[in-house]
Amino acid sequence: MDLKFILYYALLYKSIKCSKDFPLMLDECELRDKNWVELNSQKPDVDAIADYFFKCKTKTKVKAFIPKSGIEVYLSIEYDKYDMILDHITTQMQEACSFCLLYNLSFLTRSTGLSTI
Repeated sequence: MDLKFILYYALLYKSIKCSKDFPLMLDECELRDKNWVELNSQKPDVDAIADYFFKCKTKTKVKAFIPKSGIEVYLSIEYDKYDMILDHITTQMQEACSFCLLYNLSFLTRSTGLSTI
């Protein structure tokens, strides 16, 4: 299974919730490391993070697995997509506020007997 795929689906529920149901596709995301370098596989069957765990031993020049404390991996999106999500959230909030304002105004006019202009 692809690391990007696993990370995308692990974060999907929270991203849908935070973006107020704005669609985000897997191919719109990129994997990056802590230095914000994009992680791409050199070959389709090679893991993108293998270089962090397989190093050449000094004497033999043979790559060996050397466990580290881990690797920070980020799922990123382009700024344009991020901007679209922010616009969507703002629109959703404005619509919700408009509804609340209209509801409160209608409640107020009914309870006080005032008429609206």
